[in-house]
Amino acid sequence: MPYLKQALKALPQLKRQRKIFFINEWLSAFIGGQNNEQALKIVQDYLSDSSLDKDLKLKILEAIDKLERSVKIRNKFVKLSKD
Repeated sequence: MPYLKQALKALPQLKRQRKIFFINEWLSAFIGGQNNEQALKIVQDYLSDSSLDKDLKLKILEAIDKLERSVKIRNKFVKLSKD
């Protein structure tokens, strides 16, 4: 997770220099392996930047879907297992 912020900040430059399909793989590599609230917060904070290109925002939203589900599931079952 230490590279997640840096990976997100690199997206606009990658968009200019790489093919569009590279961005999907980039996001999958950095967001796809995450499963905690801290990573989710980092990505959500990045998404709140209004200067972000719409197409990049949509790609991030697509990549964050699994992370959001994972966090919800982990929170639900961790709370149940503590009871």
